Amino acid sequence: MADILDSVLFIYMRHNSFYVIQSLLKIRLDYYGDLRAWHSYQSRGYFFSKGRDPYDQVAERVYFTKVAVEKRLERVANERKLVVNYEESCWQPGKAFEQITDRFQQQGHPADWSYAGAVSSKTARRVSLEKSEVEQVVAAYRQLSGETLAP
Repeated sequence: MADILDSVLFIYMRHNSFYVIQSLLKIRLDYYGDLRAWHSYQSRGYFFSKGRDPYDQVAERVYFTKVAVEKRLERVANERKLVVNYEESCWQPGKAFEQITDRFQQQGHPADWSYAGAVSSKTARRVSLEKSEVEQVVAAYRQLSGETLAP
């Protein structure tokens, strides 16, 4: 896509994978009333993981999506991409806005906009899963990535 669009800024909002997994599990319960119900589009690994444990399914989806996005971003020039930490953007949204306008200026665009939003906002960094579910999420993600998630 970067080859087709010559004037674009790719923004990757990096979020703690634990909270992404927790949110996807919650959506399954809230929307379908069932953790085993698949939510959203059928990703590349759908047929591989559809019969597996829901914690494994969601951990796989989050991990492989993260890897795919990061791999594709490696091919994009630095001035055309920006990685923003979700929590930091909540605590200091003005700083994130400044980073975005700086990248536009690096591309030669007149980005002299001023930030008029909130000074900060709270993140939803609250563990809502049961302890046993947290352990299942952490174990499933560690098996895939070798990383230990910390809520």
